[in-house]
Amino acid sequence: RDGNQMAHELSEAVRLEPRNMQYALRLATVQLGASDSVIREGALRTLRGLRGEAPVRREATRRLIEDGLRDKQTAGALTLARELDDLPEREFADRLLLLATMQAANDSGFVPLLQGVERAAEESAEQVAMLINWMNANQMPSEAIAWSGGPPATSLGNVLVAIALSDSYIATKNWSGMLRFVKTGNWGHIDFLRSALAARAERELGHEADSQTQWREALKKVNADPKQALRLAEIAEKWAWESERIELLWLAAKDPENGDQALETLYREFAKQGDTQGLYRVLLHREELHPQDRDIQNNVAQLSLLVNLNVDRARRLAHDLYEKEPKNAAYASTQAFALYTSGDARQALKVMKALRDEQLREPQIAAYFGIFLAANGEIARAAEFLDLGEAARLLPEEKALVAKARSALAAR
Repeated sequence: RDGNQMAHELSEAVRLEPRNMQYALRLATVQLGASDSVIREGALRTLRGLRGEAPVRREATRRLIEDGLRDKQTAGALTLARELDDLPEREFADRLLLLATMQAANDSGFVPLLQGVERAAEESAEQVAMLINWMNANQMPSEAIAWSGGPPATSLGNVLVAIALSDSYIATKNWSGMLRFVKTGNWGHIDFLRSALAARAERELGHEADSQTQWREALKKVNADPKQALRLAEIAEKWAWESERIELLWLAAKDPENGDQALETLYREFAKQGDTQGLYRVLLHREELHPQDRDIQNNVAQLSLLVNLNVDRARRLAHDLYEKEPKNAAYASTQAFALYTSGDARQALKVMKALRDEQLREPQIAAYFGIFLAANGEIARAAEFLDLGEAARLLPEEKALVAKARSALAAR
């Protein structure tokens, strides 16, 4: 949902329950991002008022501090951050917000407070991870690595700490240090990440064979749990490891719960690349998961005809779908293409001409209509619709068909 819709829904909630402070807090938070200065001022007044209400004063104060930092009103933000730090319900995250505000204001108390926060963080591995993440986000990854020798050694075995600290090593490009860090210990259910990070460090150091060994270890670990493959694919995307990411998405596709998500991601990737064979492979897998989905069946039939595989089945599919929904432009286009590829260009054109004009002018449909018009010698209309089809995202095989149709028109 966009901000306007959310603001509308929250406004209605506040109208219905004017005493609900959570609704008022959420509405004011959304309205802080409004371009209208009157709405923004109203949101600020609401938040200042909510600071007097114990159940929401902490969150209201945080929103005002964050808004002040965005507007570079550091003096006011710092005053509020100190007040937040004095609240009895103060949390560790609030100390980090005070740190950020002091850093933005170049306050002399920043270093002493940081030292105090470092000592406080040692109370739990979760807080150690939060502080390292804060340092990473505030251009202090080297300091995070240096400080990581301070907390109890048991913290470093915590998954959250391990991930945060690995981000520090990546940010500083300290590949030798990261390699030493990840080569020891066991990261439990995300031990695949330890192997993946080792692969990254080895590759950055130019040790390609060792990198491949570590990557195979990571794949072996996620293969046993396809859910993890999707997480590792997201990391590979951040690293711009494209071939490895694609391999992981295929592994993730094996997962009964999240497999479809991986297949949809692969579909978008192959569509962007114009990889027809990859798209076809994805569609066959999606058809197995959704055997009654007509749109998937139609796409399978279309690509089967384009790549000239399982053509007889594709023609049966196209015919059956068209019989069920003859007014569906996508199904009609596939049925017409099935007729065209079987040598019946005249009947293909007849199928298309049964569609409405606005359907025919949709770029993807227009490209095929132009091809069939050209095959039937309707030169002027063919040129018009082939031009309309230029706006479509066509696959290489489709572009070849359009080029062939244009050549035929030029030869007449």
